[in-house]
Amino acid sequence: MHTFVKIESNFIFFYLQFKLNPKEIKNQRIIISPLNWGMGHLSRCIPLIEQLLQQENTCFLAADQQHLSIALQYFGKRIEYVQLDPYPFKFSVKGFSSSSVFRESIPLWRNYFQENKALDFLVKEHKISLVISDHRYGFYSSKCTSIFMTHQCQLPLNRFEFPLQWFHKFLMRKFHFIWIVDTPANDYAGNLSRVILPNSIYIGRLSRFELSQQIKKTIDCVLIISGPKEFAKICLDHFLPELDNFEHKLIIGPKSISPYLTEVALQYFISNDDWIEIDKQLRSTKLIMGFCGYSTLMDIAALACDFDLIPTPGQAEQEYLYSKQKRLDKSSL
Repeated sequence: MHTFVKIESNFIFFYLQFKLNPKEIKNQRIIISPLNWGMGHLSRCIPLIEQLLQQENTCFLAADQQHLSIALQYFGKRIEYVQLDPYPFKFSVKGFSSSSVFRESIPLWRNYFQENKALDFLVKEHKISLVISDHRYGFYSSKCTSIFMTHQCQLPLNRFEFPLQWFHKFLMRKFHFIWIVDTPANDYAGNLSRVILPNSIYIGRLSRFELSQQIKKTIDCVLIISGPKEFAKICLDHFLPELDNFEHKLIIGPKSISPYLTEVALQYFISNDDWIEIDKQLRSTKLIMGFCGYSTLMDIAALACDFDLIPTPGQAEQEYLYSKQKRLDKSSL
């Protein structure tokens, strides 16, 4: 069984880094929990869980009911499911800002301690040997090795928001290791994924579309409504006029967006309840539209299709990824 060992030298540090690469983890009892900010964190956990299962690990997924119901479609009885309270985010259609973090700091901080206490119970109850948190700050345990998985080592903050960056770094230090979902060349996240802590390792791209063969591209365009539900109408208003230019098209999103769709648009709308069916549609699409969430960018790279993406209002991370992609597009002309 792998146990955490205090790092006494560079040699031991690099040895443990290698052993903690996802490809090297075998015969462990692992509990994984994705952040409930949209569905992107769960999406990138799916290929990771599949890999860990193939390496003879026992996996537990701790998440809210919506995440668990989707994971059940992929894994059935191959993993164990633990319901965990979601982080109490409240979003405004005006966008996300650092001031909103301070306004919500009390419930978020309360959830942090409750989650940490609940995890200690789960570690003992299920004899967990390894904890993997996908950007859930409170999901770590002193009782076993804990890993923080992220693509944002550095938050896209302005100079007046530096206390948040310090606090982000402080919380990441609670974990024994950091898994960075990007390449060492920072191909996908750019400056966001640059290492700031020595116990970090790049684990590459994570997309559930790496797990299956591509099929013939028969759909001209798919509009994906993803992320916090408060921004769905903004995405629809931006892209619906463009959809008129395509013959074979789909809109994929939660049922809650139905009131925002015209009678014509409803004819090519598919609910995102059945992810297995959605995956088949996405593998056959030529163009994806939607918000430029990080998991969406990784999925598009795996699908090898064209894309037209916009940033979610007020989300500095997506605004950075959007501007980064625009610069790459111009450099390729």
